[in-house]
Amino acid sequence: MWGSDMGPWTVIESFARNRLVTVSRQDATLRDIAVPFYLPMPEKGSLVTVADNAVAAVLSIPSLGEALKYHQDIPSVTPGDYITILPERGFIGFMKSMKSLIIGHALHSCVAEFSDTGLTLKVPVLNIMGTGTTVILKGEDPTNGNSFASLEVVLGRVVTLAMSPSRMYLSVMDGVLEFELDSSKVISTVLINPATGERKTLIEEYFGQKENSSSSASGGTKTFEFAAAVKASLQSTFTATINDLVKICTKKIRIDAAESATVHGNVTTISGDQEVTVEGPTLSLTATPGAAPAGTIKISNGQFSSITMSPTGGVGIGATTFISLGGIGEFATNGVVMTRIITNLATAIQTIAAACGGFPPTAGANGANGPLALVYSDIPQIINKSIQMTAAACMPNHLPV
Repeated sequence: MWGSDMGPWTVIESFARNRLVTVSRQDATLRDIAVPFYLPMPEKGSLVTVADNAVAAVLSIPSLGEALKYHQDIPSVTPGDYITILPERGFIGFMKSMKSLIIGHALHSCVAEFSDTGLTLKVPVLNIMGTGTTVILKGEDPTNGNSFASLEVVLGRVVTLAMSPSRMYLSVMDGVLEFELDSSKVISTVLINPATGERKTLIEEYFGQKENSSSSASGGTKTFEFAAAVKASLQSTFTATINDLVKICTKKIRIDAAESATVHGNVTTISGDQEVTVEGPTLSLTATPGAAPAGTIKISNGQFSSITMSPTGGVGIGATTFISLGGIGEFATNGVVMTRIITNLATAIQTIAAACGGFPPTAGANGANGPLALVYSDIPQIINKSIQMTAAACMPNHLPV
């Protein structure tokens, strides 16, 4: 038995397989002693302290550059070489010495290749397991027609994910949000009442022929329900193509376009139960613009109160025949010209009546003054005061404008 000696010793030889080292001191004293399993295995050049016949502590381990002069942690290999013997030093050697690293291999189904380009690992199934955590990555076996790749991830009650060629399932926060997709359907639900377990369907779409479903193939009604408000911000172009019908039912809707807004349809109808208002600095109603023939524009407030404009220039008011503005056929009377003609005729008749009133044969001419007074009182009514036909300077001076 050697006595206790806590001074530093230098390892000059290391025998990792039987956990023995040869140590020396400056006085050339040599000793062969054991290394307990709970200490890392020291390599050549390490400083240790000893007690009796065992290493008591590992004080230092040579730098990586110095250690590589003896042997590497991972031996040098060429691409394609198999590593069947793991080294005894470094971290892997330390883990082996602590009995906490167990590696099994079967060369007919597993391949581990270390090269200067990286690590290649081939295994049928890779299992990573921990407390509340499971990761299973399964590869496809090309020699087995019934084999398929799959991935399963379970992180406690946080996330559950399962993916295979036939199905995908995702559960978040212990099932608060669930999503399932396979070849026949896609379903997504969210938990809205933890106390009762009530769930709300966000997406439910069946691809096959399912009775009473919202299947696209069966032509059923699609239902998309959202638990809260929806806000979308699109920085560029948004294009949506729907083959059948788009129906939006809401309390209020507002569309703001910074430059222009266009609504186009083969038959377009804008209606309101209480009121419809169209307003703007300039309002233009154009029937079939462009090279195509113009159509008819009709503004109606009931069956008998309407204005209709034909493509040939006719304007119809109510149920009457079209009035042609331009003197063709029926025409709208010019109130200013009619007033001037009637005024001049009435003045001429009054002048004649005044001149003839003194002669016995025509003494009754003054009797025309009564009807003429009625004519003068009715002349102002010819012009609609709400419609200005011409400039006020062109109106007769004695007519109110």
